Amino acid sequence: MSGRYRQVGGWVEVLGPVSIHCAKYPVSFVLPNGTAVEVEAEHNTTLVWIPPPVVYGNGTRLEADPVSVFVDGPRTVAVNYSRVYYWVEVAGFNETKRFWALRGSELRLPEAVDFGNGTRLVAAGGTSAVVERPLVLKPKYVRQHLVRLLAPVNSTEAWAEEGAAFRVELADPWEPGNGTLFKTLLVNGTAAREWRVEKPLTLVAEYGEVYYWVEAESPVNTTRGWLPRGAVLRFPAAFDFGNGTRLVGPTVEEVAVEKPLVLEVRYAKRQYYVKMEGVARWEGWADAGSAIGLNSTAVGGVYYTPAEAVVVNAPGVYKPLFYAVYKTAVKDALGISNPLAAVKLCNATAKPQLDGSAVATAYTRELCQPAVEAAPVSPYTAALILAAVLLLFVVVRKR
Repeated sequence: MSGRYRQVGGWVEVLGPVSIHCAKYPVSFVLPNGTAVEVEAEHNTTLVWIPPPVVYGNGTRLEADPVSVFVDGPRTVAVNYSRVYYWVEVAGFNETKRFWALRGSELRLPEAVDFGNGTRLVAAGGTSAVVERPLVLKPKYVRQHLVRLLAPVNSTEAWAEEGAAFRVELADPWEPGNGTLFKTLLVNGTAAREWRVEKPLTLVAEYGEVYYWVEAESPVNTTRGWLPRGAVLRFPAAFDFGNGTRLVGPTVEEVAVEKPLVLEVRYAKRQYYVKMEGVARWEGWADAGSAIGLNSTAVGGVYYTPAEAVVVNAPGVYKPLFYAVYKTAVKDALGISNPLAAVKLCNATAKPQLDGSAVATAYTRELCQPAVEAAPVSPYTAALILAAVLLLFVVVRKR
């Protein structure tokens, strides 16, 4: 302080012009709640003041950034509290946290907590919130267990609440459309369809019966429908129609049904039952259209040679044509050839040669009985007898 003055005790008496210079000045910081905080600062310095947080009883807290003031005299500064916090309570599945959260921030809890053993907790309510006021975020967690359903197709797994009923909704019977039909659904080996979820579950669904669509055509019959797995379709090696006709040699004699099946069975041959009568006798099955080979034979001195081929075109009795030959020598009682005899074979007649030999032939479908018609004495024998008589007569006359 300079100028005209004097000190009187603890006072200063001003006698004239006086210049007063302060070393420190008060700075008053006004808070939002109306209170003020006064701070003394050195003259011509910059004061940096950190405002204290303002906490209200309604769960609200205000904070401000540090305030810088150049002190060149007494000052009053209104503090701007730019950050607002709210008191929040966040209750997770295993702990609760309470703290101040900045307004506009987001609180988030996990929607599900998987323990990795087929059990989890799932929040039933909201698990997030934007902080606009004091709040409590406390979702309710529900315990769930993993249920695995292992099925022939479309195996699935799903989470189910503990204590809930899990129902197996599989069709029975079930036809997936690929020529397969499933029946008698069993879950874990039982007929149960509903299971109480008390822990993680593995359900194995299988069908006790499996059928396949089968279309099997053959000349014998036609099969069209569902057959159980493992069934055997059999086709006879020979199928007799009962009218002297049969089929033999199927392309397959039996087939086990292990999948959907479309099958056409053909038989290699058609056969007829035939009987040979007449000269040759035989009966049995012969291929349709085949030619039966016949052998030459001799019966009762007659030699038969096949005269035609027998082609089997239908079942029945066949009498093939044979060429019959009968050879003989005609003699009388004295063993002399008889050229005047007649040798008959079936409907044919043959005359012996001069030496008595004869060959009779005929085409026939039946066995022939050869026959010889001749006088008891051949002309040669008669001539000899006559010559002997004449000779005897001449001899007698000479005596």
